[in-house]
Amino acid sequence: DAPFHAELPADADLAELQPLLRRLVPNERFREEIDRIHGVRGTASGLLTLGERLSSIRPMVALTSVDLSGKYDRIPFPITIRGGQSSYDGASFAVKDLRGGVGGSTFSGLTGRLVLGKIPAISIQGGTARIALGELYPWIASLDGVRETVAPVRSVQGVAGIATLSIDGPLREPGEWRFDAGGSVENLEVDTSLLPGPVTIPRGRFRIRPEELSFTDVEASLLDTTC
Repeated sequence: DAPFHAELPADADLAELQPLLRRLVPNERFREEIDRIHGVRGTASGLLTLGERLSSIRPMVALTSVDLSGKYDRIPFPITIRGGQSSYDGASFAVKDLRGGVGGSTFSGLTGRLVLGKIPAISIQGGTARIALGELYPWIASLDGVRETVAPVRSVQGVAGIATLSIDGPLREPGEWRFDAGGSVENLEVDTSLLPGPVTIPRGRFRIRPEELSFTDVEASLLDTTC
């Protein structure tokens, strides 16, 4: 069984790269996820590595410059990426310092990994974001494992600025994710059945974890009352 190693620098049209990766990568979990991506447009540059034995050639991809737009079935909004790095090593897909947008929200410095296996898992170790809550909340509230927890909250409006972020858990079970996020809110309005009217928070800081949601430096109003 002869050794084999090839490194191929590449500038790729991402619409053409997607079907190529599907043919090169035998991992069924990877193929399932890449088949969920549609309408890809854009370019990327990087390195395609093939190795290490002729009888078992394994592709590895490292992209150092990415500019793309498209849709991913698990997220009901268009996705754009305007910089950062990404890689695939046969067992996982990783991103570093990714910046772009999801619908009307934006993110930067996103660093994380999607581990492919019998139970795919997601891990995010850092990043910042500006979240359009009125757009994203209805989708997040519809997810299995989240729906029951947030059922009393009818709507959320405003903008959340995420300054710190970490997430770990099974990709398809968001209700089991471990997460810790902190930042600030602007013009937050929450309508919940637990209160007699919407709560308005013009500005403030927050921290959210599975067991806790806390606010500091907040001025809030409920009906005609300000506190």
